[in-house]
This record gives sequence, structure tokens and C-alpha cells, in this order.
Amino acid sequence: DEASDTRVELRTTTGGIIGTATNTDTSLVVGHSLAIGSLSDSTLYFFKALSQDFAGNASAWSATANFTTPAAPDVTVPVISGIVTSGVDARSVTITFATNEIGDTEVQYGLNDTYGTTAISTVDVLDHVIDLTSLTPGTVYHYQVRSTDPANNVAAWSTDATFTTADAEFGVSDV
Repeated sequence: DEASDTRVELRTTTGGIIGTATNTDTSLVVGHSLAIGSLSDSTLYFFKALSQDFAGNASAWSATANFTTPAAPDVTVPVISGIVTSGVDARSVTITFATNEIGDTEVQYGLNDTYGTTAISTVDVLDHVIDLTSLTPGTVYHYQVRSTDPANNVAAWSTDATFTTADAEFGVSDV
């Protein structure tokens, strides 16, 4: 409850000191805070603090406390590979693809490359499977896929591809 400076000793282990910081504000304060920069991501730090008043009287070091810095944010978009259509019949198709990290599944499809219909699975997976149903027999459909990871990094849409549903009388057709 007496105006004083702010000093913090910072360590990454309970052993050696990696740095000491002192408040650069020359005014003495009752409420203390000190910003410390250049910390490493996902690192456990230990610290203790003391203060010294105008007359040079220093407090005892506080008990050692700790904190962990957060992990670096994920800024990597999913990479899509292995896009395959299978099980094409007169009214449905299964589209599968893989990503290098977990993410949702999104497929745009339609009668041309402006698509018009979107199918989404919000389950985060590496191996993506989505069934398109209620299709028109004997019809060429355009489609593209993408995925968004849990950190909201969105992959670019894949290139346009097509499949053709089977004629109602004839069974399976795949392009």
C-alpha cells in the first residue's frame, strides 16, 4: 500500500534467470503491472516480483508463480487431395477426398460451373465423404470441394470436375 517501482524476475525453469524486467516508468505506483515481450509460444514461465520505494526500502521477493504462453495461432489452410466420385447411380453419388489436417466437408454442385447447391458436413475429419442424393438421372453435374479447419482456415475450392448420373433404366455411369 505504498508507492514503489515494479521489478519482475522471469525464468523458464525453476533454475536460472532468463531475464529481469523493471518498470521503465519513473513514477512510483501502488498498483503494479509490467508488460514483458518476446516470449516463446507454448512455454511455461516462472516469475517472482519485488518493489522498492522512494527511500530504497525493498520488499521481499514474492512467492514464485507461473503461466504458460498460448500456442501460436494456426494459419495453415487444409490441403485437399485424392478427390474421387464413386457409387454413381441414377439419383446419387458419393464424393470423397482427403486433407492433411482435420476440417469440415463442403461440396458445391450443379448443372454448370456456377453450381447452385451446397452439401456440408460439419464433422472435422481427415478423410471426407459426402453423399449427394435426389439427383436427376442421365445428367452431367459439375462439382468442387473444399474444407475449413477448426481455426477457420479455408482451403481454396478445388478445380471444377464433373460426373454423370446413370439413366434411370441403365444403371451406373461415371465420368
